[in-house]
Amino acid sequence: MTESILSKSQLEDTRQFWNANPCDGQANISQRMEFRYKKDTWLPEVFSDIGKQYTNVLEVGCGQGSDALYCCQHMRKGSSYTGIDYSEESLQSAQSSVKEIANNLEVIPQFLKGNAENLEFPDNSYECVVSIGVLHHTPNTQEAINEIHRVLEKGGVCYIALYRIYSPKVLAAYLLRILVSLVDAIGGKNFVLGRVRKFGSNHSLGTMLLEGIGVPIMSSYTLSQIKKMFKNFEIIEVQSKGLGLPFFNSINKWFDKGSNPLGLFWFIKAKKSE
Repeated sequence: MTESILSKSQLEDTRQFWNANPCDGQANISQRMEFRYKKDTWLPEVFSDIGKQYTNVLEVGCGQGSDALYCCQHMRKGSSYTGIDYSEESLQSAQSSVKEIANNLEVIPQFLKGNAENLEFPDNSYECVVSIGVLHHTPNTQEAINEIHRVLEKGGVCYIALYRIYSPKVLAAYLLRILVSLVDAIGGKNFVLGRVRKFGSNHSLGTMLLEGIGVPIMSSYTLSQIKKMFKNFEIIEVQSKGLGLPFFNSINKWFDKGSNPLGLFWFIKAKKSE
């Protein structure tokens, strides 16, 4: 099997996974935002700042639209926000969410189907590109980063979050995946995932457990790898962020006051050189 065919197969597996398990789960946009921002307390400030600073934003991997809709509450009228995702179910949920909170939005986002590794936008199209916790799930993360560089305007800024290899949560997920593979070897393919799915995702864990055991691709990186991956950018900052504990809002806030030594993500802010 060639690399191209393998990548297409992995992308299709990824699409099917997120169609079956749209990120964060939850029944409506209010519940999703509450779940997400109690777990990732550092994100509201990021998207508030993006909304206030930029007028032309692309989000790569928008999921059910939680971050897009938060950001669009803080943007100036006349601005534009485009979110792409590879999962049709996630995009449908995002569109429905717009209707739920349209009265609170300064800007109505546009949601489109798209592949992070092959963005269907011209060169130098956006002044800001954001992608939080997405590109480590695509077959060729470097190609996706290259595409972000291509569509950014000269002087444009990207905000990217990628899994940090030595975070406790990532290491626990890798261990869990090994255990699941052993059980699946006895019970059959997706034996564990099928049983976990019966609990749904409209609860305090959202899709966290489903992602940990079932997402087809889950890459993670060292700091030196991150710097190499963003070598075509001017890196403004790299911080370790996100404890990501769904039950411990106060603890999450305390750890995320600055760079978090236990952080789940590398949060990269980088500029396309002029």
